Order: sequence, then structure tokens, then C-alpha cells
Amino acid sequence: MKDQFCRIRRANLDEMWAREPSTVANNTRQVRKLVEKGKELGYAMGALLVPAGPFPVRDDQLMAVATSMLMRSLDAGINKAHVQYNTVRPMQSAVHNHWRASIEGQTASVMMRGTTKLTTSTCPTNGEWFERFMLGYLKRVGDESRPDLAISIEVMVALMERFDRLWTLAGEDRNKQEEVLFPALFSIAAYAGGLRGKEVPLMDLFSMIKHFAEGINHPKYPHVVMSLRGRFKNKIGEMEHMKPLATETESGLKVRVWFERMLVWYVQKGIVRGPVFRDERGNRVCAKQYEVEILTQLEWIQTNLDDLISLNVNVFEDMGVGRVFVAGQMGEQ
Repeated sequence: MKDQFCRIRRANLDEMWAREPSTVANNTRQVRKLVEKGKELGYAMGALLVPAGPFPVRDDQLMAVATSMLMRSLDAGINKAHVQYNTVRPMQSAVHNHWRASIEGQTASVMMRGTTKLTTSTCPTNGEWFERFMLGYLKRVGDESRPDLAISIEVMVALMERFDRLWTLAGEDRNKQEEVLFPALFSIAAYAGGLRGKEVPLMDLFSMIKHFAEGINHPKYPHVVMSLRGRFKNKIGEMEHMKPLATETESGLKVRVWFERMLVWYVQKGIVRGPVFRDERGNRVCAKQYEVEILTQLEWIQTNLDDLISLNVNVFEDMGVGRVFVAGQMGEQ
């Protein structure tokens, strides 16, 4: 119970200091001046300002949610002692979404004009107290964003040359080939296709086999067809997305070579359907499956190739397959 009262006090303080100290001080001065001048005219306090309370003995502002979020903020973080603001904030959206789906949310109204609409909400997490609490909490704890560092084209070329060397060393050993092939294919597909890490595993084997020859034999613009199958953000339903890639970039990235190696590897195993990136049961794997191997090679590049990756960079903390390739590709535009 004592801890609960401490969290309530903390939530109220966060709400109070959502505004800058100078703004709070100025508001206080103006209220005092208003009361002073009102008294000169014979006005009572109640004629100038509405009563500040008492409030009803119930949780109209969802203080229970606010204090629970403050408890969540004390959980251990990955890069810091405690989780960041953006880790806690989604709980506010979760409560709002649940509210809209409940009987309470059915009292909201929708205003429409043309193709746009505005929805009014009765959820307290959208009210002024809760919004100020969230702002005050953010000002108190701050937020540290650590996006993946972008890979430069020079680093990308070195990475693929490194994978090519490892492929040669693998010889005819199919197990060693697999250890090299899929991290390499993931890297070049993400970079050349400008894809986020979670989008690359959507590559579909059957569709790529079907369209590969047609793409590379195009009379005017030979290309590699990268086929993605699944749900994409802001798209409706399951979709197949065809993305043409250059067979080889001006920087020397051999896109076709790695896609051909993958197709030959699967055909030799008698597999022609399903996801390209799969586990032993044929189920699609997530991007994290290849992160350690890719980052290991980037760390090797940092150690052995001067000036490509700064020694001040912690590869395993500052880089990741989530956005490192798409961020690098976008930087080359």
C-alpha cells in the first residue's frame, strides 16, 4: 500500500510539472494578481475562480493505469538500468484500444466529412490529466533512441567479399554452405532491396524459381526478381510483391550470384516451395536468426580492415539487422 501511495504522488508530480517551471510560476503570479485586484473590487474568491475540489472518491483519471506504468518504468532495460519511455508508452495505447472495444467505448461518436473522419473518445488516457502526466513523465526521465547505425557501401562491399571468401572455403560441404549462404543472402537482399530486417524473411522460394529465368533473360533490362509473400504494413490481406533488383550494382554487389546460389542449393535438395529463410521443419524464421553471423563478420571487418568501421563502434550494440541495411541503402540514394 505504501508503494502505491508513492506511485500516486509521483504521478501527480509528473502531471504538475508537465509545464515548464517558468510557465507554472507565471500562472501562479497571474492568479495572485487576479485575486488581489478582485478583492479591491469586493469580489469573493468563488466569483473569480471555480472551486478546485473536492474531487469524487473514484478513479476518473485512470490513476491505476498511470501508477502501473510507473512501476513498469522501473523494470530493467537492455542498454540502461531501466526501460525507456518508448517502452512504457505503448501501455497507454493498449488501454485506449481496449476502452474502444469495450461497452464504454461504444458511447464515442464519429464525425465524417469527405474521406476523413474524427472520432471522439471518452477514454481518460486521452484526457488532459493523463496527457500532462505522460508529458511530465517524459520530461523527468527523458528518452534515448538508439537506431541501428547505417552500413556504408564500402562496408557492404567488404561484407559480401568476406561472405564470398567463406563460401569458397566451404567447398562442397552443404552444412558449411548453409552457414554462409543465408546470412549472405539476407544481407544483400536487405541492402539491394531497401528492406527492413523483418521484411526479408518474406521471400518466397516457388515464386522466385518461377520468375528467375524470365528476369535475368530480359532482352533490355536483365534483373533479379525478388518475390515477397505475406502481409505488409498498410496493405490489406496476404500479398505477393515482386521487386526487381539489379543483377550487379555499380559498386560491385553481385546480387544475381547469391540468388543463384540459393536457388541451386534448394533445387539440389529437392525443395521448390515455401519460404526461402526457413528452419529444419520448413517454417519461416525471423530476422534475428542471422544477426549473430552477420554482426560477427562486421566485427571481423572492423578489426581487420582499417577505416571502414570506427573502433568506437560497438558492433553488437550499435548495429542490428532490423534497419542497418535499409538505412545504409537509403543513405546511398
